[in-house]
Amino acid sequence: MRSAPRDHAALHRLPFWRLAALAALAVVLAGCTEPLGPPEVIPPRGRVLILGIDGTAPRLVEEWMAAGYLPNLQSLAERGTSGLIRGDELILSPRIWTSVATGKDPGKHGIEGWVLKDAGENHLFQGSHRKGAALWNILSTAGLEVATVNWLATHPPEKVNGVVISELATPGRSQALMKMGRRFGWEGEEAPAAHALAATWPPEWLARVAGAGESEERLVTIRTPSLKLVQIIREEDELVARVALDVESETKPDLLMVLLQGNDRVSHFYWLGVEPRDAYPEEHGIKERRRIRAGESMLAYYRFTDSVVGLFLDRFGPDDLVLVLSDHGFEPSVGEALPEVTGTHDSDAAIEGVFFARGPGIPAGHIAPGVSVNDVTPTVLAWLGLPVARDMDGSVMGFLKGAPPDTIDSYDSIPIERLDVQTKALDARILERLKALGYVE
Repeated sequence: MRSAPRDHAALHRLPFWRLAALAALAVVLAGCTEPLGPPEVIPPRGRVLILGIDGTAPRLVEEWMAAGYLPNLQSLAERGTSGLIRGDELILSPRIWTSVATGKDPGKHGIEGWVLKDAGENHLFQGSHRKGAALWNILSTAGLEVATVNWLATHPPEKVNGVVISELATPGRSQALMKMGRRFGWEGEEAPAAHALAATWPPEWLARVAGAGESEERLVTIRTPSLKLVQIIREEDELVARVALDVESETKPDLLMVLLQGNDRVSHFYWLGVEPRDAYPEEHGIKERRRIRAGESMLAYYRFTDSVVGLFLDRFGPDDLVLVLSDHGFEPSVGEALPEVTGTHDSDAAIEGVFFARGPGIPAGHIAPGVSVNDVTPTVLAWLGLPVARDMDGSVMGFLKGAPPDTIDSYDSIPIERLDVQTKALDARILERLKALGYVE
């Protein structure tokens, strides 16, 4: 059940920057036809970090936190709230992370999964297929500065008050799939116009991403196995983290949203190392040595991810709101078609992910009950003192202390402008990678 709107007296107790933000939103949502620039607002007392750690399994986090392997996640649990977060019944990352960013079910926001089938052809779901406003649009319109890095379905980039590093801006997704410039993955007789290569907003950040990709410096000292696949995945996560930390350092955004995908990717291939031998059919012929090495890879990579989480926690202080979460967990893959893929997320056994929250108004050492991915955006809005939209499927998380939020019908009248980007040939390459993981038939 939704909380009742605040009374007008409570509204007058809001800090000036929040009153200015509410006024800016009211003008835009009222359908004003005059062009408006961002309002002059006083920065809030604290900022917001939403850090996604894709495919991170609750069972492993609980076990390895207890063993002392994940000190940064353990610190979040001790200083704030932790627990399970429930995703969508169809466990596909783009639809779930878009629900995180909108507070809505896929039926409303329109991002149904990885692949859109149109007239017999497969295309990747992209940000341009999303219906309505995301959290970064809402806060940007309110005059706050925002930044997203590697968030799924953010390509083509939207023109916001801040920075968008879309998921196609880095060489991630699979083995240097997305290189810059001519290496970006396009093929065919016609080369796209120069502006069509833009995968960031502002466009000049694309060169910054390319420069960050040339660095050979390790962000953290945690060692991971020398297996080629593990090292490729680590390099991709390090690049995302390095770019996000650069964006944070330069712009100090009021909202920073970052997605690290390494835990998910490693789990697809090495999950057999965290399951008993009898979890897989004998015909798979899994040798004990392979299982042990896979388990070492899983633990090492979770420790690496925890260390990267620590780099972001160092940038956000006690007055800031920090949310760290995964979109789902994992389970054994026992299908005969793809025996090399040993982990998957197809059933209710993998529907829950991990969730951590720290900041003002959040009780320490608290276990969060019944949290949904749809609750993230309403909770952030309420924490910032902005209205929660009544057309959102999520609600403010029950552990957040404070006055009930104001409400508004919808934010979907916010105008959204995107860069004009062509990605047809690049889509084809990514689709081949998704087929290898069993996402696409």
